[in-house]
Amino acid sequence: MSIKILEPLIKKEQKVQKQNSKYPTYNLLFIVFLILIRSTSLANILDFDSIAFYKKWTFQNWNVNNGLPQNTVFDIVQDENKILWFATQGGVVEFDGNVIKVHNPDTDSNIKCNRFTKLHINQNNELFAFSSEGYVVCRRKKDFKSIYYPNKNIEMQGAFSTKNGDLFVLFKDSIYLLENETFKSICVSPKNVLNTVLYNPS
Repeated sequence: MSIKILEPLIKKEQKVQKQNSKYPTYNLLFIVFLILIRSTSLANILDFDSIAFYKKWTFQNWNVNNGLPQNTVFDIVQDENKILWFATQGGVVEFDGNVIKVHNPDTDSNIKCNRFTKLHINQNNELFAFSSEGYVVCRRKKDFKSIYYPNKNIEMQGAFSTKNGDLFVLFKDSIYLLENETFKSICVSPKNVLNTVLYNPS
C-alpha cells in the first residue's frame, strides 16, 4: 500500500528532472552570472569607471534669456584657447564656458555688421566671421576689423586656409585670397566654384 502511495510522487519528481534536463545551459549560465556578481571582474566587464565619468556631464541651455543675442546659431568654431565662437544674426558670440560676450556694432565700433552666417579660424588662431551684409570681420590679437567683400552683393560659400595662415574665400563664382586686409582674385569660374580644385606646389 505504501509503495502505491509513493508511485505518483516518484513519477512527478522524474518528470521535473526530465524537464530540467532540457535546459542545462541556462542553469549553468545563471550560476556563472552569480559568480561574476561576486567577483571584481564584473566591474571591468561593465566598465563602471566610464559610467561614472558620463554621470559627471551636465547640460545647460543657452538662449536669449541668459546671454545669447538670438536663439539661432548658424555656425560654431573653437579656437586653440578652447573658446567657442558662435555666428548669429545679432553678432559674433564669444563663450569661454562661463561667460558670454557679444561682439557687434553696439559693443565694438570696428564691427560694421550684425548678421553672421559662417566662421573660420586659421592656423594662426585668427577668427574670420563672414556676414550676409558684405563684410568679413577679422579678429587678430583681440582686435576686430571689418573688411569689405570684393562685391557686396556676392554670396559667400566657404573658406579655407593654408598652413602659413593664408585665407582663401570661396564665393559663388570666384575664389579670392585675403592678403593684407585686401581681397585678391585667384580665379573666376562660370560654374559653381565649389567644383574648382586649387593646387599650390609651394
